[in-house]
Amino acid sequence: MMRNLSVAAMVAVTGAFAMAGPSPAKDYFEDKTITVVVPSGSGGTFHIYCQLLQRHMGRHIPGNPDMIIQNRPGAGGAKSHVS
Repeated sequence: MMRNLSVAAMVAVTGAFAMAGPSPAKDYFEDKTITVVVPSGSGGTFHIYCQLLQRHMGRHIPGNPDMIIQNRPGAGGAKSHVS
């Protein structure tokens, strides 16, 4: 009974969002650039993972923003924290 109720609630919420119209995220991300910060130097394993993310993730965000990679090695990754 509880499972059926939770599935019905999920379907109702999904339907409400589907009928809401275009996403405001498209307007926000359109013509923007997202920076993927890598806490290590260029050519490392984290850099390769972030390259894979950067190449394909922009297509899945509404507005198709540009994505770039910025390497910030040092201080055990503490320099990569954006303030």
